[in-house]
Amino acid sequence: LLTVLPPPPCVPPPTGIVAWWRAESNTVDSIGINDLVPRLYGPFGSGGSASVAYTSGKVGTAFRFPLAPIPQYYITYLSTLPATDLDLGKGSGLTIEAWINSDSIQGTRHLIEWNDGGGTVGAGLVLSPGAAFGALGAVFTDTNAPARSVSFASASSVITNNAWQHVALTFDRATGEAVIYVNGLSVAQTNLGAFVPMTTAPVCLAYPTG
Repeated sequence: LLTVLPPPPCVPPPTGIVAWWRAESNTVDSIGINDLVPRLYGPFGSGGSASVAYTSGKVGTAFRFPLAPIPQYYITYLSTLPATDLDLGKGSGLTIEAWINSDSIQGTRHLIEWNDGGGTVGAGLVLSPGAAFGALGAVFTDTNAPARSVSFASASSVITNNAWQHVALTFDRATGEAVIYVNGLSVAQTNLGAFVPMTTAPVCLAYPTG
């Protein structure tokens, strides 16, 4: 006798969600209209069309971002266009989250962020910032003058190889509190004070660090 059980119900999307890229063999935004576009990054900068790879995910499929063999090789990242509904910095706060499964925790890898392509990250999550293997870090850039950038990170080894882990970054503008989470647990936090993150740029997934 073979009994097939139905899958458990999914958690409903939270109130206020503005985008959801499920990676179900496409780059469609399941909530809004901000679909991701595959782009190339290489020795002469970014741009051009590219194909995106997929692999088995936590549920269904997931985006696959292979490491480049050497920096000169073109690699693929995903980005939206700049969009008013993704400009969350002037609102009450923001949350970005993802399921990740990394086959290497060596070397800095940007996970998801607002990135203007010119070196400014408005807000984002970074794996293994600097030489902190397996740490999870966050970067913020303020729109207030004079503009300032703030980064902070967890201890090393909160992210492990070849395991699905849920990562998240939250920012509460009223309190200035920014918190990094791994699997629902706070692993790092700081207070940014009076801060308005720069979120007018495109949202990028796996933007290369060069």
